[in-house]
Amino acid sequence: MIEDKNSRDINKIIGENVKHLRKAKKMSQLDLAEAWAYAQESSISKIENGHFDIPISRLEEICNYFDVPISFICKKHDWGEINLNETIKNTMEAEESKEIIKAAVIINRVFANIIGEPYQTDLATEVNNILNPYK
Repeated sequence: MIEDKNSRDINKIIGENVKHLRKAKKMSQLDLAEAWAYAQESSISKIENGHFDIPISRLEEICNYFDVPISFICKKHDWGEINLNETIKNTMEAEESKEIIKAAVIINRVFANIIGEPYQTDLATEVNNILNPYK
């Protein structure tokens, strides 16, 4: 398998976040390996060091275990200054806000269709324009 720089970078970021989340729960690598049904503690070490490609289905399980959104675990954090609970809460609120805005845009498009007003942009662009009005 050919590995590119981007996948190595994201694996390192995920691994670093898993390590800090594990430590926040005061768990050893062995505890985590048992909780995630990995055969060996070394699997957790490989994940934490960014030497393991995690399938998206497994990544979802990891996020559910730590009760964090995928967007949180895939983003680089300054763990020296992070307030974990506040950061996770803010990330989840941002995800929820984005979904609410997306639903509102869809409803607006349905009404626009009903009255015959065409829309000019795709859904993702419209949502991004609402979320980032000054870009």
